[in-house]
Amino acid sequence: MGQTNTSHSITIETKSFLALFLIPILVAIPISYYFAQKDVKSELVAISRFYANYIDSIITELHAESALIAQSEDQCEVMQEQLLYENQLRELVIVDEGVIVCSSKRGNIEVDINSVFQKWEFDSGEYLFDYGNDISQRSLAVVDAFPDKENSGIVALVNRNYLIETLRRDASTQLSRVSIKFKDLLYPPEQPFSSNGLHHVHASLLYDYDILVEARPVTVYSKLISIAIITIPTAFLLSLLIHGFTRRYRQRDSLLDDLKSGLKRNELFLLYQPLVNSQSHEVEGVEALVRWEHPKLGLVRPDIFIPLAEQQGLINQLTDVVLQRALTDLQPTQPNKPLHVGVNIPPSYLEEKHCVQTLKRYHNAMNDAGYHLCIEITERQALDESGIKVLDALASEGVIIAIDDFGTGQTSLSLLNDAPFNYLKIDKCFVDTIGVDTVNAPVLSTIIELGHKLNVTIVAEGVETEEQSELLSKHNVQLLQGYLFFKPLTLKALKKLLR
Repeated sequence: MGQTNTSHSITIETKSFLALFLIPILVAIPISYYFAQKDVKSELVAISRFYANYIDSIITELHAESALIAQSEDQCEVMQEQLLYENQLRELVIVDEGVIVCSSKRGNIEVDINSVFQKWEFDSGEYLFDYGNDISQRSLAVVDAFPDKENSGIVALVNRNYLIETLRRDASTQLSRVSIKFKDLLYPPEQPFSSNGLHHVHASLLYDYDILVEARPVTVYSKLISIAIITIPTAFLLSLLIHGFTRRYRQRDSLLDDLKSGLKRNELFLLYQPLVNSQSHEVEGVEALVRWEHPKLGLVRPDIFIPLAEQQGLINQLTDVVLQRALTDLQPTQPNKPLHVGVNIPPSYLEEKHCVQTLKRYHNAMNDAGYHLCIEITERQALDESGIKVLDALASEGVIIAIDDFGTGQTSLSLLNDAPFNYLKIDKCFVDTIGVDTVNAPVLSTIIELGHKLNVTIVAEGVETEEQSELLSKHNVQLLQGYLFFKPLTLKALKKLLR
């Protein structure tokens, strides 16, 4: 059975370990891919706009050139002078009723192109034009028709190679291709105006054409890697944080279940720290301190499981265990003189229906064994009026009442006036101020003076040095408790001490 549980535990740990590493990767990769595509898409939008703006500027400039030429008296001569060496033009021609009469490259000529107009109406605009019906010679034609003459106007033919170089300037690094559609014709002609890859289509805001740019797959992968380098460690760190919080709360829940089981299985035990007379240093009492030996975790600190018991409503059950264990431990051990036994009692325990009867029973049983029960009221919870009435009833039965860790919790001066108590225990944090110049140093003297005026026994906790012992004894603090005299003792060591 033990081996099966161990194997099961290892399997769970293995799955948790794999989840810790795999989940960040499985989450980060899709996120990285999404943002990589988004970034590349943004770049495609910017590139397509750049290309469109560039082509728009060429077309606009050509329309402007044609307008100037159209207004000149000697149009052919002006055209040759201005455009002979223009590298973005293949040729600019003047057409008169279907006949080319002037060329920026060849001067005055006469070429009949009326056959072209059987397929192409001579209207102002931007067109893709195939020289000699050869699609490999397709170029951009910018037409400005004369309004008062049919099949007449100025035609600018853009240098095909110049346009290709412009459109493919970044294709070797980011783009796999660029395609333009004027009306129903495409440029370059061998490529369809569609894409199965990551692409963007931009429509010119000035002229009637669209431009498509397609990203190279390696561009997306490179972007994916650069984003993943940041995203995966971030996701892994987030996974560690979530795993840590989850594990912490899971352990907390598991520890709570273990504490419930531990209360039933008698896993809790007591240590006893003696209190000594400040003058004679003789033992006059002990405080019962609860400890928990977890079967797997070992010794669990009280500052972990006691607050857990308080938060989860187990503190009263824990208090019953401490009272019963103290009685069981001490009944067989008869001290040579009556000793008081301090047990921490939370105010919530005083609200129990049979609290007075229960504590009275333990008081009587301990009296028979030579001990006096001292209930130490902890300050982590406020003590209300009903709790004070319970203390009155217990005091009338002879139960010793102490206020524990005075000055660190919720005890008020009105409580000192209303509640019956015999002992005032000074918390270690005030004892530590002895010989140290701190803001808390005057508080110790005030507490001691208050205890004397109330005519109660004063107990100093956490005494660890001779200097502390001497000063407390000098100020008539009756009982001292701390490592200077005794550490918490096992029951066996306590029996040896009492003998």
